[in-house]
Amino acid sequence: MSSRVLGQDISAVEVTNISAHGIWLLAEGHELFMSFEDFPWFRDVPVKSILNVEEPTRGHFYWPDLDVDLTAEIIEHPERFPLPCEERMTTGWRGTRWRAPLSHPLGCGGGSLEVQVGSAEGAE
Repeated sequence: MSSRVLGQDISAVEVTNISAHGIWLLAEGHELFMSFEDFPWFRDVPVKSILNVEEPTRGHFYWPDLDVDLTAEIIEHPERFPLPCEERMTTGWRGTRWRAPLSHPLGCGGGSLEVQVGSAEGAE
């Protein structure tokens, strides 16, 4: 007699800690740290937006509230994917802006792109 596994693997990615320095993720028993210095778009957003993370494929993380996609490689080795910002995060969730090169994995290649994080509602 043989046993078969029923259902899906439900071991999901989990945010285990948020501190003044960054965010810790737990995925497949491996902890990943994202500093706010390397990942500035997480700095001034609501906690519930950070906690709402999905892993659509192994090692690929997506924050739907923020429309941010990152891979485990980017998180483990941010120095390989530099993000020279002309502007760092400004204060506040609404209207927060940062500048990223389009050659960054979140961009499209060549030049720079200004991204508005959050709702345009209430932004000037």
